[in-house]
Amino acid sequence: MFNDKFTYGPVRKTEKDTLMSIISQSLHIPEERIQMTFSGIGLENFRCMKDGKRIVAGLGIYPMAQWFGGTKVPMAGITHVGVAPEYRGKGAAKALLVNLLRELHERQYPISGLYPATLRLYRSVGYGRSGSRISYELHTDVIDVADRSLDMVPAEQGDEQAIFDAFAAQARQSAGLLERHPVIWRRRLEQKGQLIHKYLIKCGNRIEGYVLFAQSGQRMQEPMLILDYCVLTRNAGRRLLTFFADHRTMIPRVEWAGGPFDPLVYLLPEQKVKITGKSDWMTRIIHVKTALETRGYASGLQGELHLCITDEILPWNNGCFILRLQNGKLQVEPGGEGRINLGIRELAALYTGFQTPYELRLTGLFEAPEEDMGLAAMIFAGPRPWMSEIY
Repeated sequence: MFNDKFTYGPVRKTEKDTLMSIISQSLHIPEERIQMTFSGIGLENFRCMKDGKRIVAGLGIYPMAQWFGGTKVPMAGITHVGVAPEYRGKGAAKALLVNLLRELHERQYPISGLYPATLRLYRSVGYGRSGSRISYELHTDVIDVADRSLDMVPAEQGDEQAIFDAFAAQARQSAGLLERHPVIWRRRLEQKGQLIHKYLIKCGNRIEGYVLFAQSGQRMQEPMLILDYCVLTRNAGRRLLTFFADHRTMIPRVEWAGGPFDPLVYLLPEQKVKITGKSDWMTRIIHVKTALETRGYASGLQGELHLCITDEILPWNNGCFILRLQNGKLQVEPGGEGRINLGIRELAALYTGFQTPYELRLTGLFEAPEEDMGLAAMIFAGPRPWMSEIY
């Protein structure tokens, strides 16, 4: 039970500096960076928790969408969750998140997502691990690809829409990629005090990919930092690797973030890429029916699943549901036999394709007859979910 003194609500202009200070101290990030988020998503997308009249915790909300099954699903991306140090362990953070989830349900968001500083807190309110961001490093002198069949063309000011379109094409055939908020795009395309190099990968007039990268320019032999890239064809990936290799005399390595089956990793003939880090992001199913019906599914597949879902925080998700899939469209109705028992966190991992039913049975609350396991695996099959950005 939460402290009755805690109250949840929007942030007033006069309270902005106080919340910024709490977030900065809590997350160990400069207020200048937090100010950029305030400016980008607006004060109206920040929420706070108060003890009486005093702000003790807060967070920001990115109104976005996320791609699953070739379809965009509206998603509230949560950022800058901060709690005043003297209020940690008093329930302020959990109360903030529970109230947020109730608000997001009223605003008809099917799902929410975030990068956790700690898993325990977010698991306690129903977020489940549901996708990955993997950091890669590749030394340029070991790239044994030489393919210049496509053109690397410096992007001009009017080429931003072409970059957006290429990314959307990639997102449709992937899982977990964002329909990026303008703030996130801005961080890719421009950074204060940093020159961003932008190239399109073209076959004639057709764009098959792009790359955005930065070089410090301060010292020789520093890495090339890939801020964003997209390849839509095998040739585009090979051309980009060749482009990296052509920098070998001055740049020792290339660093980027991607997914578990990153094309630059698998287009190399040998295992030359090093994984330097991995972070899992989390998803919260806010409304079971809307989330499941909005997501895309493989056409030509049909079947019926009977779920029994446990959600200790959001009561409208509790109970039994019938899932009927036909011609790529899923319909959800209350009722049924409840043959598959699972928690709301496990549903998030199944929904995004992060874990199969067989994997969930080993690691979480997921029980089902053997004859239902295969159908559930097929319905939610697809690419492993990932994204390259942290928001």
